[in-house]
Amino acid sequence: GSTSENEQIIEISLSQLSVHPENPFIVEPETKPSMKELVESIKANGVQVPLIVRPLENGYQIVSGHRRYRACTYAGKTTAPCIIREMDDNTTKIIMCDANQQRAVTPMEKAKATRMKIEALKALGRDERINFAEAVLNEEIDPDGSKMKKIRKKADSHEIAAAAARMSRANVFRQDRLNELTTELQEKVQDGTISVAAGVELSYLPEEEQN
Repeated sequence: GSTSENEQIIEISLSQLSVHPENPFIVEPETKPSMKELVESIKANGVQVPLIVRPLENGYQIVSGHRRYRACTYAGKTTAPCIIREMDDNTTKIIMCDANQQRAVTPMEKAKATRMKIEALKALGRDERINFAEAVLNEEIDPDGSKMKKIRKKADSHEIAAAAARMSRANVFRQDRLNELTTELQEKVQDGTISVAAGVELSYLPEEEQN
């Protein structure tokens, strides 16, 4: 979300930043038009939205901003504006998955991010899950408080993931189902050969029957 009052934006050397090894989103190569556009924008106006990073023993790990980091290297920059936040592994994964949901990402990227986020929410434990939900659910998402009431009762990871992404639980569940497809079928969903709906249906078949 937003930058809180006490969070400073600091220029950090790119050599001190490392990518998250489990980032579920594709960072496109320099030749792709979308990346070229971002590189040109950074050359002209700098990085408009700071990266979110967390401190590691040596340097910092990118939580949000993998594309901006890559674009900075292509643009010949030596530093990038960053907000440093202390966070554990599970919170890191949740924020990393949320940060990219606004972007037009492919169905399989969404599916992998959804699975990672749900597993991270489960690993947080009940109380921390509820705290996380309270932090992300505002009046705009949950005007009458009914979602939060439901979450306090069950602390269901799918429900929390859905509320945070402003989606229905059924939609989140469907996205997650795509992870049950064989690699071959996942690739077909990724490139649009198979629709998401068909992929969800096929995900209920045993692996040997899927192809």
